[in-house]
Amino acid sequence: MWLPIAGSELHLASHHLPLAIRLDFSAPSLGVIVHPGYAVRPCVDAEGTWIAGYRPLALRAYPFQLRPGFKRQHPLEDLEITVSALNDSGAPLRDASGQCHPLVAATHKSLLRLQEGQVGLIPALERLLIADLLAPLRPARHETELTAPPPLFGIDPIRLTKLSGRASAALARHDFTSFDVAIALLFSQRLLRRECLPEIQQQPSTEAAEDAGASQIGRGLEDALASAVDVGTLFDYEAMTVFEGDDE
Repeated sequence: MWLPIAGSELHLASHHLPLAIRLDFSAPSLGVIVHPGYAVRPCVDAEGTWIAGYRPLALRAYPFQLRPGFKRQHPLEDLEITVSALNDSGAPLRDASGQCHPLVAATHKSLLRLQEGQVGLIPALERLLIADLLAPLRPARHETELTAPPPLFGIDPIRLTKLSGRASAALARHDFTSFDVAIALLFSQRLLRRECLPEIQQQPSTEAAEDAGASQIGRGLEDALASAVDVGTLFDYEAMTVFEGDDE
């Protein structure tokens, strides 16, 4: 099972759940894997209580989701219920005046924020795809073609370290989101079962890696992984030096 996340959830989610990119729709999407066959630690205990730490927005909104073609109008018009969760013991969806319940309105806002965050990540995910940095995860054990989820992708660390300077500049031309996502994906892959890790290219020799541009990204990759934080970007802009040319 895979749940979508927004860009604002990226760093915090990577500390608790394995991240993966999904390519089964018209555009790539970033999310977390909660399938027990993929994660090294269970997300729920024997009683069904969530124990994985961070709880994604999509899970907090369950069983609600946005209807296809929603128009950002009334919450009860935009939302649909994914399972048969209606009964007489729960809170009413509307109050006596016909207004939707405050929890329903809050869920609607959360799902709109999630949708906006997903759309905002698309350009960064597409750049990772174009740069050929994605590698498919191996299926979980005991999965068949009928039970397996849509293809999920992680980051190939070898391809990342082989990026040339020009390719790196192209990825960061507009912002550093592509690198933020790539590092968070790599950081979270420690939470995947070994047999589910992406198939990566054979480790190149040190000389070949340097020739491919690893001297720029490879040296900082290990430090970036070790210092991944919950908020902000992974780059210290104050430490960067800007060289200005001579105007004459």
